[in-house]
Amino acid sequence: EFSVKSSDVSYVTKIALRVAATGASPAKWGVAHVEVTDTSCEGNSPRGFLLSRDVGEDKSETEYTYGNTVRPRLTLAATADPFDGELWLQLVCKDGSVSNEVRIMEGGSRVLDAGSTTLFDAVTLYTSGSIASAQLRGVRTGTAEKLQPLALALMTDCSMQLFGAQGGKPAPAFAVPGSASLPYVEDVEFEIKVVTSDVPGNGTDGDVYVTLEGGL
Repeated sequence: EFSVKSSDVSYVTKIALRVAATGASPAKWGVAHVEVTDTSCEGNSPRGFLLSRDVGEDKSETEYTYGNTVRPRLTLAATADPFDGELWLQLVCKDGSVSNEVRIMEGGSRVLDAGSTTLFDAVTLYTSGSIASAQLRGVRTGTAEKLQPLALALMTDCSMQLFGAQGGKPAPAFAVPGSASLPYVEDVEFEIKVVTSDVPGNGTDGDVYVTLEGGL
């Protein structure tokens, strides 16, 4: 097991591991999993950012991609009208790619009042680039005709990604059906830990390189 720390990683979307043939046995090196940890979390828990795709033996180069499982927390502006419709969430990357779109609130399930903060159930979002914004889409299923968000946070056990206008200003109200874009406004620091597998005869004494792709 070994760790790599960096203060310049804001949102990791892909990790590539490569073993260089500098030792006596560099080719056979299995990796059980890779963990990306927010070091600001007490105990450095990796539960929110676990990259868990196993790889087989005889792999000298492997890429890991992952879905980020989060709990969305939405705060409405104090001037917002109550909202009782359906809400969908999608992440937009700086390269123009988008994540899968997930429903965070079913129409008629609850009413979001002005100034309220609501924590929704966990969802998993799959991204391929550095995050630029979050897209909220409202569907009219009740009486609400518009929605005015103040901020959106994507929560894990020990970290938070925040979306909204700088300075805590609410976004303009948007008509429902319709959507609004909330910019990504907060970076976090991560620690990357690689846990090697326990296959008999596994191991390498060669140099190991880690390549990060994301918000660097």
